[in-house]
Amino acid sequence: MNILDLAKRSDPNGVLADIAEVLNESNDVVKDMPLFPSNADFGHRVTMRSSLPTVSYSRINQGATRSKGSTKQVVDTIGMLVAMSEVDAKLKDVVKDFDAKRRSDDDAFLEAFTQAVALAIFYGNELTNSMGFTGLAPRMASLQTSSYTSSYVKGHHASPSGSDTTSIYTVDWGRRGIHGIFPPATVGGLQWQDLGLQRVNDADSNPMMAYVTEYKWYVGLTVEDTRHMSRLANIDISQALADTSTLIVDSMVEVYNAMAPRAGMQRVSYCRRELVNALWKQVHNKGNLNITVAEYLGEFRPHICGIPLVACDQVSANEGTTLT
Repeated sequence: MNILDLAKRSDPNGVLADIAEVLNESNDVVKDMPLFPSNADFGHRVTMRSSLPTVSYSRINQGATRSKGSTKQVVDTIGMLVAMSEVDAKLKDVVKDFDAKRRSDDDAFLEAFTQAVALAIFYGNELTNSMGFTGLAPRMASLQTSSYTSSYVKGHHASPSGSDTTSIYTVDWGRRGIHGIFPPATVGGLQWQDLGLQRVNDADSNPMMAYVTEYKWYVGLTVEDTRHMSRLANIDISQALADTSTLIVDSMVEVYNAMAPRAGMQRVSYCRRELVNALWKQVHNKGNLNITVAEYLGEFRPHICGIPLVACDQVSANEGTTLT
């Protein structure tokens, strides 16, 4: 941050102007995700049942066949998001409220971190970014409606057209379902530290003095039980908005019934706000008792079968590939 940047933020009287944060998004998924320490320094090892032992009927004086179940292990990684703010020290001599200006920078970094984490929760992929973590979409990358022992992934439109294809993601947040992770030696959430006055280099590598703030966020996503997440994929947004029937609601009822019982966990569905808007309009359809309005996180939102449908701007409107 330098004098030119400050001029773009000040009122004519020199006071720091209130900034219209038009780039802020709605990403409540980050607020919803519970955080627990991982069981390893930079990852979380999940053990899942892969087969059951065999049982059989028997008679008197007849033994039992030896049998045992089996398990498999999956390791989920933790990503480290970092950033650093450098504010020219000379601004302190000319700005009326220097601390307020630094706080406004903190707000901008918080929003940038939130958007990055929300994007990774849905689309992060260790195969394409080894420094990040794997989100929901890569874990549910193909249709799966034939088994209730793993994630249920249903295609909504059989032949979505155009590029406006999206999904509705549903998760059960909780320690036995899906949750965020962070290294056990640190704390969950965004951390920042005021490093005070430091010597730094400008864009031309010339030394200058600046007030420096360091930001970091250690975060990952783990799935303890794949039956506690689902995806309604292949939704053509244009077709969905033009549809005045209850097709999306009917598809979501099928998805919810295919998931494992919540067992006390918080089940939430996330999608584009266009779909939330379309479902708001269907609330007036008194013939469909599966969709209602209720309060969630202090706001009234449409609910399907009692499950809140939350708008999330990082859910893509152009997921591209049609799942098969």
